[in-house]
Formats: sequence, C-alpha cells, structure tokens
Amino acid sequence: MGNVSSTFSEKKEPSHLQYLSFQMWHLAVVLGLCYVAFKYFKGLDANISLFLKQSVPENGWQGKVVWVLGASQGMGKQLAMHFARHGAKLILSSRNEAKLQEVKSELPCSLENVSVLPVDLCGPYDQLTKAATTAQQVFGGLDVIVLCVGASMNALAAEVTPEVTDALLAVNTVGPIKLTRALLPRLLGQNRPARIVAVASMAAKVPSPGQSVYSACKMALYGNFSSLATELADTNVGVTIVCPGPVRSSYGPGSARAVYGPTGLISTQDAEKEDKARMAPARCVELISSAAYHGVDEAWISKHPVLALAYIFQVAPALGWMILKRVGPKRAKAMKDGRSGYDVRGMGQQ
Repeated sequence: MGNVSSTFSEKKEPSHLQYLSFQMWHLAVVLGLCYVAFKYFKGLDANISLFLKQSVPENGWQGKVVWVLGASQGMGKQLAMHFARHGAKLILSSRNEAKLQEVKSELPCSLENVSVLPVDLCGPYDQLTKAATTAQQVFGGLDVIVLCVGASMNALAAEVTPEVTDALLAVNTVGPIKLTRALLPRLLGQNRPARIVAVASMAAKVPSPGQSVYSACKMALYGNFSSLATELADTNVGVTIVCPGPVRSSYGPGSARAVYGPTGLISTQDAEKEDKARMAPARCVELISSAAYHGVDEAWISKHPVLALAYIFQVAPALGWMILKRVGPKRAKAMKDGRSGYDVRGMGQQ
C-alpha cells in the first residue's frame, strides 16, 4: 500500500510553462483556421451553397427549352447568349420586338432553335395568359423560365413621385407575379420538370439607401417566390430565387444606365472606379445559370462588401443596422450633391 501511495504522490502536475505552451499552440491553430476562413470568404462572390457548385457543363443545357424574359438588353441578353452557347432552345421576350430580333441574329446557335415572343408584363392579364400558352407550345414544353425583368432607381424616398412608385412596382413585381400565375397551371400540367428562375436583387436582403421603392419591389418579389417554392416543393416545378448585387454594365465602363429618378426615367453613368467595384456580367450570368442547373433555392451573387453585409444581417442584424445607418446619411448627402448613389466601395469602411 505504501508503494502505491508513493507512486501516486510522485505524479507531477503540468508546469505553468507547459500549460502556457499548450494554450499558445491552441491559439495558433485557431488563428490559422480564422486566417484560412478569412482568405476563403474574401474570395467569395456568391453564397457558399452556390459557390461550391461546379460550373455548368459545356452542353449542360443541350435541348432544354429556356424562356428568357427581359432578353432584349442587359443581363437578359447576356443570359440568352449563355444558354445558346450551352445548347438550349430559346424563347426571347420583352416589349421591344425589333431589339429581340437583333439579339436573335447575334446568338451563337441555329436560328431554328430560337423564337421571338414579344410580351409586355405591364399589359392586361389575358395577354399574359396568351403569352404563357404560346411559350409552352413553341417547342412543346418549357424547362426553364428566367424572369430577368425590371428597372432600378436612383432617388431618395422623400423625393419619389407616386407615378414612379407605381411604375417600379408594375415592372419589377406585379408583372412577374401575374405572368407566373398565368404560367403555373401549364407548367404543373406538363409531364416534365420545370424551373422558374426569379431574378430579385441583394436589395431584397440588405437595405439599400437611395433605392427604397426598388428594394420594396425586390423584397416583395422575394416573398412571393420563396412562398411559392414551398408550395410547389412536392411538384414537378422548382423555384430558384437569384439575388444579384451591383453588376457592371454589359456595354462597358462608363456607359450610361437607364434608371428611375425621382420623377421618371433618367440616365446615370458610373465612373470607371465604381465600375471596377461591380461584378463582371459574364460571371453573374455564369452563377445564375449554375444556380438554375443545380436547383439552388436561393442564390446571392455579389462581390464584397454587399455579400459580407448579407451574411452580417443573417447572423448579427444589430451590427448590420449599425453599419447601414452610417452609410445611409452619407449616401443621401452624396445624391443631394449630384453624385452617384451606387458607389459601394466604401460601405464596409463607414
């Protein structure tokens, strides 16, 4: 018994130096992991669930019927080009038939696989119903419907007229919702899967000073299609909600953008340094296509700081509000002084 007691009594506790060494090693591991996470997060230009998906294969859309609304210009036109390069059959829609014909002539595919279908989303509901029927009949069904329509704004909430509010709601929200309602019975009745891709905005996830009505439109669009996605979860129709952040003009640096000002449409021009802070259109299109191809429910597509702010609002909303309440007054002052309200380069440094 004496020997046993002696054995236990000879056991030594770890020295202070050993304990400190262990703590330093543990801290180094934690800091190393934080550094790796920071470097990884810094390189993100989409939410993690989308960023980790593989790119769409070269012939990933081969033979699929894709209806692109808003295809006459901007992001819609770029999406049409992308789907054509990947083998899709296309239905091109917007209000301007002449521009749609121009886009059709530029597509890198056989013209037999492209149909032009003029549609005014702000028109009467019976016209939307007719368009939905025609679109489904062109190639014998629909696989993907891309709602890439709408108009942005650059105006302070206190200065926007009721007429501009009505116009923004009609084209950004009411039109896409009504067309989807007209289309749904036809999609649910076809014997093939279909996916609706609703292009909203990061303004639906992060407050956007200088874009109050536009943000309201996109938040409403997000609410409608997220609810619709849950209703259709056990059907042949899927929904992908895409939220792009600031994207460069597809017409090149310094090109004009048509947006709504306080009383109507205006032309704005981004400085080259602001343009560089935006995502390249080709990358945005690639990510939208990937989200649709992989059936991603919700896609955030943006560079930092907007993407980082979206995550902050998810996990620490009080911090997000603190940041945006510092940004908002400065952006409002810039707009009153005649400067751009679109500059996002300093948002994370306010």
